[in-house]
Amino acid sequence: MESPPPKRPQLTLALEAHLDDFSRPGFVWSYLTFFAAGATLVASWTCFVLSIDAFGALYPDGMVGFVFPVINMSSLLVITMFMLVAGRQLPLHMRMNGGFASLLLSVLTVPALQLAPNVVVQVRYVGTLVMVIVTSLASALIQSSIYGLGAVFGPSFLQAVDSGKGTGALLLVVVRILTKWLYDHDEPGMVSLGVFFGFASVAIAVAWKLYAMLPHNEYAKPVLDLYVRIQHLTPLALPLPSPVRSPQKRHVSQTFSPTETTPIVENPSSTDVGSILNVLRLAWKPVAMSFATFCICLACYPGLTTAIRSASFGPTWFPVVLTAAFTVGDVVGKSLPLTLRLLTLETLHYPLALQATFIPLFILAVSSHLVSGAAAITLVAVLGLVTGYVGTSAMMLAPATCPDVEHEVAGMTGSLATIAGLFAGSYLGLVLQFMQQLLRPL
Repeated sequence: MESPPPKRPQLTLALEAHLDDFSRPGFVWSYLTFFAAGATLVASWTCFVLSIDAFGALYPDGMVGFVFPVINMSSLLVITMFMLVAGRQLPLHMRMNGGFASLLLSVLTVPALQLAPNVVVQVRYVGTLVMVIVTSLASALIQSSIYGLGAVFGPSFLQAVDSGKGTGALLLVVVRILTKWLYDHDEPGMVSLGVFFGFASVAIAVAWKLYAMLPHNEYAKPVLDLYVRIQHLTPLALPLPSPVRSPQKRHVSQTFSPTETTPIVENPSSTDVGSILNVLRLAWKPVAMSFATFCICLACYPGLTTAIRSASFGPTWFPVVLTAAFTVGDVVGKSLPLTLRLLTLETLHYPLALQATFIPLFILAVSSHLVSGAAAITLVAVLGLVTGYVGTSAMMLAPATCPDVEHEVAGMTGSLATIAGLFAGSYLGLVLQFMQQLLRPL
């Protein structure tokens, strides 16, 4: 008679630790920590997007509207894949602190590089591209870690990350408008750019401080303990299930006694947990929807959006207005799933029909003069609303399809799907723009 397969470890953390109860001590501060981390994830990239007019004036032949997204998403994809497969072996505090430090350094370096006197334009351009890469790597390091941690904390904390992204971007839009209004007197707008990036660095520092306080939070302590136990139970997140643990995981498994008194873990002897294949088999629909949603989004915004012109707004203000429209729609879409959950696993794919219409509509907006500035703003706002709602709903649903012990891998897999979608969308937007340029003389 064949022996039964090994029993999967059960995590028995008290359920109330995952309840979305803002009255529980420490819950609000935990939520705000994830919210601020989400805002940090978009801080650097939003700075580049909102300053695209200044960078375009500095580097008119640099195609910054398309080169920046391609470099950004390529770097994000590489580091996120590494984090999912092997990066989980690094301690959480090392990943998060290293990401925050690198992000803060790069955001401070960019304006200093532009304002430095007697620097050759080519050197400034290459240095700026290097900083785009550094900010992308740091953002991916934080994003994969915070999504994995948020999946263990619960769906509301995944929503907090996404809502923080939208709100942080909206706040930066407001700040960018104010800095342009008050300080944008020189032709490239370097003073306003320096003030703007300086504000973003303060936001990053605040998020870093909140994360540093998380281990001392009454609500977060037991869930952080659970997160550590999950890392101890799961081997490297290999594409296929594997009974082979890394040396680090073997050592940790021997450290904790199976009879140790703990409300967290029972039967920690199983090894067939945490594989990417298991997660993809269970959470394929949310993962696929995350990919499709952000692929369509980035093909249109900021790619095709940068080519839309309006007679009602100047060439330096219209990109900011479009970014504001997208950001408002995005923050509303990302906030709604906390209270209004219209999509389930069975209905998650329904918005695809609507999303598929965005690409031809944006191509029409770029190639036709019949589309007014107001219509373009509305189109961008609706794109942000749909992307925010569907993307956040998919991220919240992905861990719910998997056992507790695989929640971290599910969260990181959802993050990888998002980055892969953004990566594919950036190249799709570049292809669509080249097609527009080829067809324009015809």
